[in-house]
Amino acid sequence: EGRKIFIMKKTLFRQATIIGIGLIGGSLGRDLLKKKIAKKVVGIDVDPKTLSYAKRQGVVSQISKDDIETLEASDLVVFATPVCTLEEQIKDFSAFISENALVIDVGSTKTDIIKVADKSFQSGNFVGCHPMAGSEKSGVRASVSDLFVNSPCIIVPGKKTKKKFTDLATRLWKKLGAQTVLMNVKDHDSRLAACSHLPHILSFATMQSVGKKIPMKELKKIAGRSFKSYTRVAGSDPKMWTDIFLQNKTHALKQISFFQSQLNDIEKAIKKSDSKWLYQYIEKTAKLWREM
Repeated sequence: EGRKIFIMKKTLFRQATIIGIGLIGGSLGRDLLKKKIAKKVVGIDVDPKTLSYAKRQGVVSQISKDDIETLEASDLVVFATPVCTLEEQIKDFSAFISENALVIDVGSTKTDIIKVADKSFQSGNFVGCHPMAGSEKSGVRASVSDLFVNSPCIIVPGKKTKKKFTDLATRLWKKLGAQTVLMNVKDHDSRLAACSHLPHILSFATMQSVGKKIPMKELKKIAGRSFKSYTRVAGSDPKMWTDIFLQNKTHALKQISFFQSQLNDIEKAIKKSDSKWLYQYIEKTAKLWREM
């Protein structure tokens, strides 16, 4: 009587292996350990300095000494490298991953990756995932705990994915604090081209167009919070976003074309001094924003 009974929480995974310890992979590693979702987190990365930092900072619990043995012993494998490398890595590593292990990626595009994954993971244990929790910063030093809390994570099963693995992936992201959304491959790439890829394109273009017109010394003095907020993602990793735009080329081009048509309409109204049209357009837009 009066004694406290402690119930040990069972970890969801015995050993998680993260391939690519950058912002997303590193933040994931931190939380898998911090939230006791995985008993052990092993890091694989091409950069020894990245792995050394990750081990020192508790991003991973250990560094892989033998990648094949590490993968064979893992019941969670995360592909967190740039989208341009994912297809080859999936082909190279899939043979060494248990058919009972959950395998996920965290890439921003899905069509080509899911096609390769469906062929490589015949047991249906691959689940495409896209946590919407990045920033303009990159690399393991930008990784933080609780990055995924209250952020959307899109779950994208392939044609071969079994429901039990989709459910397990959903459970994982919920434990990380994310708000999960189930979506098919086609919808993912078209929707993300609109609400993620296009805003980055516009931020890059805005920064270039203003930067070429106004000297930086002057811009620093006059740029307000709205401009800095709007162009924040212009500081993003150029390699990563080059790969994303080209991987999702078809949908990105459609969004650019549609956006150009919107700009053309605004341009015509301004040329005609059509205050009524402009007012109504801005009013409708403000209503859409408030609904979001």
